[in-house]
Amino acid sequence: MKGLLKRGDVWYIRYTIPGGKRKWEAIGTSKRKVELVLAQHHREIEEGRYFSTPKGLGWIYNQLLDRYLEYAKVTRKPHTYAADYGRIRNLKNAFGDALLKGMTSDKVTVYVENLLHDGYAPATVRHYLVLLKHSFAMAVKWGLVAENPLRNVRLPVKVNNARLRYLTLEEIDRLLAVCFISSG
Repeated sequence: MKGLLKRGDVWYIRYTIPGGKRKWEAIGTSKRKVELVLAQHHREIEEGRYFSTPKGLGWIYNQLLDRYLEYAKVTRKPHTYAADYGRIRNLKNAFGDALLKGMTSDKVTVYVENLLHDGYAPATVRHYLVLLKHSFAMAVKWGLVAENPLRNVRLPVKVNNARLRYLTLEEIDRLLAVCFISSG
């Protein structure tokens, strides 16, 4: 069977988990047991039920955000960190006590729709969504969760924060004065 390797008396299995990462596991001395474990892993991966045991299984989102702030403090520009800090306070209110393993794209989609319904500008909502998704991307990198549950969440509307602004009478006079000076 492909993915089996014996070193000394111990049998190992090798398989690829979602995301393309290869895993090695020492199983034992029984070849039959090794074959069964490998077949089970392959079946779980095919059915989308395979989960490694990440370190942050019992973490709540508040803990992730606290760690993310420490990371952002040294990797982000000061003004970006300050903006993220304010947004993180709101995210803590919305999701703070939720377990990382319980975060779903549905919950975040409802949150995004509520922000838009409450009158937040689409660009502001996009900032919240980017922060949510990036915090989970970092959680994957730090080994706290197996995969980013928010990777498929999209902003439901196209961002268009264009403003329609008209010149004041004073601005029109200044513009015309400059035009006449430069043309003559």
